[in-house]
Amino acid sequence: MAGYKQIEPKWQKGESGNPAGRPKGIPNSKTILNKFLSLTEKVKNPVTGDEEEMNQLEILYLQQISKARKGDLKAMKEILDRLEGRPQQSVDHTTQGEKITPIIDYKDVFPDNSI
Repeated sequence: MAGYKQIEPKWQKGESGNPAGRPKGIPNSKTILNKFLSLTEKVKNPVTGDEEEMNQLEILYLQQISKARKGDLKAMKEILDRLEGRPQQSVDHTTQGEKITPIIDYKDVFPDNSI
């Protein structure tokens, strides 16, 4: 392409930029998050009013349910999206049923099929 110069790669083909990789025993983000979400504590259930032992994930879900019960539409939407999946949205890429014709014919711009 015009105006762009080729950048030389720092490594040879097949050579890693991080040959040692991540050190053994270092947990990834998912492992750390799961560890903290599994911690339990005694809390008052906002739905039943009873004192219960729950993990952090259950507490987060109950807080979301509590918000939804108070009329928070965003909280309701998040719960329904989680349970039923987001509604599929389709987009019509036509104009009143007629196909859109391209403005540029790339065969004229790139006659040697270089794209």
